[in-house]
Amino acid sequence: MTRIRNWLCTIGMASLSLLLFAIFCLLLTWNTLGGREADESRLLHLSSGWQIHLGDLAVEANALAASEGWRPFKIEDADSLLDGYQGYYWLRYRLPEQLRDEPNLHVQGFKHAELYTRSGQIYAFNMDRDVRLVNKELRWGIADLKPEDYGHPLYARVYQDGGDPAEGLFRVGRMEHFMTHMLRSDAFRYLSCVVGLIAGMLAFILYALNRKDPIYLHFALFSVCVAYGSIVRAASLQLFADIPLLVYIQNIALPLGTGALLGFLAETFAGGWRIWFRRLAAAYYSFGLIVFAAAFINDWLYHMLVEQLFAVTAVPLVLCILLGLYRSGRHENRLETRLIMAGIWLLGIFTAVHYIDLNYYSISSRLFEPYPVAGALFKEAFVQLAVFGFILCLAGVLLVRYAKTHRQVKRYAHELALKNDQLEAINRQRAEELRQRTEELQEAIQVTMDTMEEVVALEERNRIAHEMHDTVGHTLTATIMQMEVTKRLFDTDREAALQRLASAQDLVRSGLDQVRSSVRLMKDEAPAYDLRDAMIVLMRNTTQATQVDIQYRIDPLPQLPPGCSKVLYHALLEGLTNGMRHGRGTRFNCELTVGEDGVLLLLQNNGLPYDNSAYGFGLTAMNERVQLVGGSLRVSQSAEWGCELRVRLPLASTV
Repeated sequence: MTRIRNWLCTIGMASLSLLLFAIFCLLLTWNTLGGREADESRLLHLSSGWQIHLGDLAVEANALAASEGWRPFKIEDADSLLDGYQGYYWLRYRLPEQLRDEPNLHVQGFKHAELYTRSGQIYAFNMDRDVRLVNKELRWGIADLKPEDYGHPLYARVYQDGGDPAEGLFRVGRMEHFMTHMLRSDAFRYLSCVVGLIAGMLAFILYALNRKDPIYLHFALFSVCVAYGSIVRAASLQLFADIPLLVYIQNIALPLGTGALLGFLAETFAGGWRIWFRRLAAAYYSFGLIVFAAAFINDWLYHMLVEQLFAVTAVPLVLCILLGLYRSGRHENRLETRLIMAGIWLLGIFTAVHYIDLNYYSISSRLFEPYPVAGALFKEAFVQLAVFGFILCLAGVLLVRYAKTHRQVKRYAHELALKNDQLEAINRQRAEELRQRTEELQEAIQVTMDTMEEVVALEERNRIAHEMHDTVGHTLTATIMQMEVTKRLFDTDREAALQRLASAQDLVRSGLDQVRSSVRLMKDEAPAYDLRDAMIVLMRNTTQATQVDIQYRIDPLPQLPPGCSKVLYHALLEGLTNGMRHGRGTRFNCELTVGEDGVLLLLQNNGLPYDNSAYGFGLTAMNERVQLVGGSLRVSQSAEWGCELRVRLPLASTV
């Protein structure tokens, strides 16, 4: 589908070019095959028999007729006679009687003029000099003549402001012949304008779609300059839009169009030539702005910049362009360079031939009789044909550039598709690797979960064992001691023995309550737990059950989490149990204090001295619990006491 679309686009562009060329040929044929010549033959030129009077005169008809100072004057001698003249002058011509049937007078070539006949004033333009910017060569007007005006003088009052005088043009005929003649003469200019506008519009669209390539913008500006330069040279434009300023500043199209052409060429070059041509383009763009400003400042400066300074730079510029194209084409045999060279040679040769035809050897007049169409081409349309061909050559460069860009885009799209396929293959490979890694990770997670379940179960068993050791062990120790006392008192004091049995029974019930309290402490949802009260109850019950002496001092405590409270409570319980069972202690001292470095539990007993042996089951479990909350446990000897237990928990761990 892409190839078919490209072929259709190429065929469409070729068809459009052929259509434009066919329209151009039709207009050319309509303009040359008898039509324009027939119109012009009906217009009678008033070229000989004129008189001139330098200086102003009274406008009254009698005064004009009686005035002196008139002398013969040839229109073609205006440059030599009026060069540098400033002020009013009059022209006089007697209208022939045989032209009585021609109702209109066509006048052209004056910036300030008014016409008088026997009937009075018949035409006036800009005599008040309100409009300063006027192109007098293209300014024309049509006046109505009455039958009684023929056979009498025609007077023209002209004001010259010191500039170059224009050769005035006077013709008589009918209005429709004037209009038809102008429209036929301007047909090529209108066509060039339409072609330039279409080409410029298409180039602007291409530039909007591809801002990175300024060649389209330069071609668009060049085409617009060609269109503007063509349409403002059309005399018939005054029929549709009488804007003297638009016609007067037409010369700015020359430097601006040259700058656009140089910018266009710069984008076809490479290396240093591109830089130099870009600088030249910027210079001519700036020169065009200067010419535009000069048009409003000074008429002489405006014409000097265009007609002299710009003309002086034209030949070196053409040589520079040819040299750049030669150097560029020598290193790279590019179709773009050949098309530009063809367009420049075409424009140069056609312009040179046209210049020779006008000034040295009239080729058109020699060809007109045997070949009317060829003669008319040489006379009227030769330069327009050259400009049209040059635009087509530049358009061909754009088509080549567009085709090249299109091929690059296709190549990039193909490479992108390949890269995309590679990325998709890599993505599929990575997805497969990820799936395998996921499966391996799931298996590893499953193994870890099984292991964690076993560890949790083991930890739960150890915790239950520790809890049973802490709660039940203490109670059983006290119960055993009561039972031993009961055995000794049973034969001597039966009543005391029974009391001891009752105490042992109470100890068993207390142990059961302690088991239940420990279970509540292990639950997160346990109710509020007062560590100080629990410790005091534990020490009192121990004193009542075992007849040991326990002294204690407990400072007010901050709010402790159940975990830390549990650690301190069981540390006291384990210390009392070990002190009575293993140390044979009968007197204990317990202190629970709060300092800057944490909470300290100190438990001392008067039992056997600590022998620095390895911890048993209870102390090992207690040490593990203390370390879990960031604390430390130490058992040591004391000079006053036999054994001393220190448990320190940092405050940070209790927050």
